[in-house]
Amino acid sequence: MKPFVYRASISLEQVYRMQLFYSTHIVEGHLYFDDEESRHILKSLRMKVGDELSVVDGKGQIFQGRLASLKPLAARILSSEFIESPSPVLHIAIAPTKNLSRWDWFLEKSTELGVSRITPLQCLRSERARIKSDRANRIIKSAMKQSGRAYLPYLNPMTSFQTVVAMASADSVKLIAHCQGRAPLVEKNVFKHPSSTVLIGPEGDFTTEEIEAAESAGFKAISLGNYRLRTETAGVYICALSNSIQLQ
Repeated sequence: MKPFVYRASISLEQVYRMQLFYSTHIVEGHLYFDDEESRHILKSLRMKVGDELSVVDGKGQIFQGRLASLKPLAARILSSEFIESPSPVLHIAIAPTKNLSRWDWFLEKSTELGVSRITPLQCLRSERARIKSDRANRIIKSAMKQSGRAYLPYLNPMTSFQTVVAMASADSVKLIAHCQGRAPLVEKNVFKHPSSTVLIGPEGDFTTEEIEAAESAGFKAISLGNYRLRTETAGVYICALSNSIQLQ
């Protein structure tokens, strides 16, 4: 197969203006779409053979294609462009909320604000023991396309607090946000580091034992301000701080 034709570099501003579709299934120079994306393209937008569209694979590649067939729905690749991976990398390990709509909101807004990796965190005081990964990934994909991102955040399965703490990279800035005592206020400049991992607990906060275990593993305790934030608000606040660094 011949390599794709690369156009002049696409700026991030141009990407933001595009209506993006999603596909990772490429065969012989054609992009194929899953059922959900096909319904959106055909029934909602009423696109037809010959129409052009922009497609992202969630790994930095943006394709320009032309619809070539409807059953199955496929677009012939006209050109492609690779967008460099954004830096810094932000990993948020967060306890999913009991209220599902608040969890959905966090997934959507953190994706729009540039989170790189999300780990649903199982803590002693967690309100939710399971998440629906398929539903969560659909929300993340939709937010990725809406916000013009070229990279799809990676969603880990539900993971225990102990496992996340033990596996956090030694090269990453490691932070744990909690409401006990007088931890220093988080500063956005900390997110200039190439990689950051932030732990955010459930509504009842981390236990004292969890905080001590994280600190023993190299995590630094931080405060998110004078007010007690909901779990999902805390997660979005961290994403906003990190995103403000990327915009500088």
